Amino acid sequence: MSNRAVSFIGAKGGSGASTLCVEVSRQLAKCGSVALIDADLSGRRSIAVLLDAVRTFDGLRLEDAPPIALVEGIEVAELVQTLVSSFSLRAEIVQHIAEQVLQKDIVIVDAPQPYAGALRPLMSITAKYLIVMEPTMLGTTGARALIADHLRAVSQHRTAVVLQRRDQRK
Repeated sequence: MSNRAVSFIGAKGGSGASTLCVEVSRQLAKCGSVALIDADLSGRRSIAVLLDAVRTFDGLRLEDAPPIALVEGIEVAELVQTLVSSFSLRAEIVQHIAEQVLQKDIVIVDAPQPYAGALRPLMSITAKYLIVMEPTMLGTTGARALIADHLRAVSQHRTAVVLQRRDQRK
C-alpha cells in the first residue's frame, strides 16, 4: 500500500467524484508530481472530457496498453475507452500502470463501484478511500449500500465520506 494513493468512489453516477479527482489533481500538481488514473470502467471517459484530452488519449492508445499522457502537468492514465473494452482489461496491465505512477508524489484514482477484479493492483496501493455522495435521498441510499459493501473489504480507518453539495444559487 502506498501512503500517497487516494481513491475517489462515487456513491452513484453523477455524484461528482470524477470532477473532484480532476480538481484535486490540478491543485496538488501545483505542489508536486501527480498521477491521475481514470479507473471508472463505465467507459464514459469523464476524466478525458474534463481535461479536454479525448483526442490526446485516442492518439496514444495502443491495442494492448492504456494510454498515459501528461495533461496540465498531471500524468493521466485512461484504463478503458469504452464499456466493452473494460471486459478485456487484465490485472497485469493495471499492475504495470500502478508501478509506473507510483513514482509520483501522489496518485489519485477515479475508482468505480463495484470494484472489478482487474483493478485489484490499484486498490491494493490505496491508502485512503473517499466515498463521494450527494445529500439527496438517492445519494444517501447509494452511499449506505456502497459503504456497507466497501467496509467488508476495507478497514474503516482507510475510508471517509465526502459530501458533494452543489450550490443551486447563481
